[in-house]
Amino acid sequence: MPGLTITFTDEELAALRGFARREQVSMKAYAHDTVVGRIQQEALREGYRRLRAELSAEEGQRIRAAAGASAARIAAEVGG
Repeated sequence: MPGLTITFTDEELAALRGFARREQVSMKAYAHDTVVGRIQQEALREGYRRLRAELSAEEGQRIRAAAGASAARIAAEVGG
């Protein structure tokens, strides 16, 4: 499995060590889980953005269709 070497300052490493200790896992496991969690979070955000854009486009089409129907109805009433 591919690996990665990460350089930390003394303060960053101490913080990582403290977080891992509180979670009762190794620093390697804590760092891995934190990175994977961030990857999953970004994937969810991107999925939300795509879904929101799709729904916004559909809503825009419904609004334009409704506005067109209303305009046609008003034109018929005024003209008739």
